[in-house]
Amino acid sequence: MWDWDALREAIQTLDRALSLANSSGLKKEEADCQKAKGSALVQLGKYGEALEWYRQARQTYDLAGLNAEPEFKQQLIEALGDLGNLEVRLGDTASAEKIFDARSKSLRQSNIREELRST
Repeated sequence: MWDWDALREAIQTLDRALSLANSSGLKKEEADCQKAKGSALVQLGKYGEALEWYRQARQTYDLAGLNAEPEFKQQLIEALGDLGNLEVRLGDTASAEKIFDARSKSLRQSNIREELRST
């Protein structure tokens, strides 16, 4: 059982952290907060809002070029998984399929980069 008050408080904390990350130009942290806010909103049953926050997180990861580094790439892959799962939950399987395809592509690219680094 979820503590609804704690989730609402977490969202308020994430809003403050998001504002700080944005004003400081910390794109990874901004995207991480967006993704976390989406997850909290899913737990509250606010799927439409969660969908928008997951989409913003994906866009922030992509626009910032954070997919170049393994740690950031992992965050993007997780965000795509969360977004795809929510699309499935909302019944939009066509969108979910596109997102899961993008996630698979990111995983393959990440694995190729890791193999190149190890040689």
